[in-house]
Amino acid sequence: ERTNGQGSGGLVYCVNAMQMRCWNETSANAMKLYHQGFYLPLEYGDFEAGFVCGFCSVVAAYYDGYPLDRLLNALNIMADEMELYKVTANTHALNQWKYFIPILLGKTRVDWENYPTFGDTTLSVIGSSEPISEKEIFYPLLHGYMSRILICILLSKYEIADGLRKKLDKLDFKSDPNEYYTTILMYTGLVAAGRYRETRDKKHLQRLRSTYKTGIDIWKTRGKRTMNRGLIVKAEYKALTVPSKNWRRVKIAYDMAIAVSTETREPFKTGGHVHEAGLACEMAGEYFIRIGKRNLGSQYITSAYHYYQLWGAKVKTDQMKAQRAKYINAEQLDRLVVNSSSMGARRRRTGTTKSDGVVQFGGSLNGSGPGDDDALAYPLIYDAIQASRIPSAIMGNGENRNAGGANSSAGDDFLLAGEHANNTADGSGDDVSVLSDAS
Repeated sequence: ERTNGQGSGGLVYCVNAMQMRCWNETSANAMKLYHQGFYLPLEYGDFEAGFVCGFCSVVAAYYDGYPLDRLLNALNIMADEMELYKVTANTHALNQWKYFIPILLGKTRVDWENYPTFGDTTLSVIGSSEPISEKEIFYPLLHGYMSRILICILLSKYEIADGLRKKLDKLDFKSDPNEYYTTILMYTGLVAAGRYRETRDKKHLQRLRSTYKTGIDIWKTRGKRTMNRGLIVKAEYKALTVPSKNWRRVKIAYDMAIAVSTETREPFKTGGHVHEAGLACEMAGEYFIRIGKRNLGSQYITSAYHYYQLWGAKVKTDQMKAQRAKYINAEQLDRLVVNSSSMGARRRRTGTTKSDGVVQFGGSLNGSGPGDDDALAYPLIYDAIQASRIPSAIMGNGENRNAGGANSSAGDDFLLAGEHANNTADGSGDDVSVLSDAS
């Protein structure tokens, strides 16, 4: 009533972005919806709704493989502005992100002693007989568990990860955005695979098989932009069940997972899940090293190192240099770096993207890129903006508002997803039949 419905209208943009981006929407178009959801409530004084959308945009960018250092910068700006405007929404969840991103960046150390007990106090207070769905505690626990499990996977702490996974299962996350559900399924599969390699206990292999079978329909029917996660689990399952003499079958599975993780064209349009491409490459490399094909393993390990570098996960690249330095091929790494640099320059010159094995963070829109050096084809709300941007949005002269309040102060270039026919300069679209479900 206070904002004549406009604050809630901003949340509608946010929810739309969270759901649509899982299907066939580019990261750039989804980010535009988040921008709308951020600025629209602020223009009408609904700070709480605006900052909820802002936080969701950062979470979405993380799952799309946005550079970690810029994500941390965005989170810090957001925290300062939330304090300035006395907004408490998502404060605890935001703190979980501010905790684990510096760990990935190598800025802080991992507190392994307290990892296994994370969430125990909260769980004991509310009871654990039913799935936890209360939103005031749900999202801090969800982000806390997921972030810690990922760090455990990256650093091969599978026993700790398995304990956290059991507590994560108490959350009622299946009804939440597909981004969380598909990611949790992938983490569950990877932890099960890691534990089976450590213990040879068949219950872990059974969990991996169950996760793979459960996830088949989910990864196929809930949007191809998250299908790469199912392909990663499928590759791990094959690596543990296919005889080593048939290693080419396993290689095909890993290659497909890597290809889809880095795809920027229809129908997948992952935007370049660089972090998940790194996971797939690393696991492929470890598989080939285990079966004695070290030269092939080196190629994948080097690619994984490169993808983790692009993401900014120094904690992982430091570990790889310490444990797998002999498998990191300097010449191949130099070529990958040069290719990535030249691809970025080509995109800035032509406004187009091309999928040639080099990760690109998001495709350009209708042949015209954002015109700057942003890693995504569309910038984060909080990426390199000044705190004064919000007061100017709220206290402007109103020239950006129309009668329905649909235009935000972010400018005329904020188009809705449906206003873009496709992502190619000539409107023809790209043929990716080679990446069809059948293949």
